[in-house]
Amino acid sequence: MIREACDSYRESIKLKNGNYPEACCNLAILLDGMGNLEGSVQSYIQCLTHNPDFEVAKKNIALCLVKLAAHEMSSNHRRAIQLLKQALVHNPTSAE
Repeated sequence: MIREACDSYRESIKLKNGNYPEACCNLAILLDGMGNLEGSVQSYIQCLTHNPDFEVAKKNIALCLVKLAAHEMSSNHRRAIQLLKQALVHNPTSAE
């Protein structure tokens, strides 16, 4: 049902040549809820391109960007721990 709603918003946006800020914002909200933060940010950008004063979109894009940054930080931390474990396996006496 959510995917169909996304498709409907995309079609509406396409019919208005991208100039449908409300549909862009609603699509962004749905994408965020589905965990598609990159898609959500892109939809908010499209919304704000056509209506820079859209307050909900400004607030929500900021929240999405914070979520993306936290996710990237978390991924980087996991990767660093993984590399450290690998290094210790190869040289367990090394503290460097």
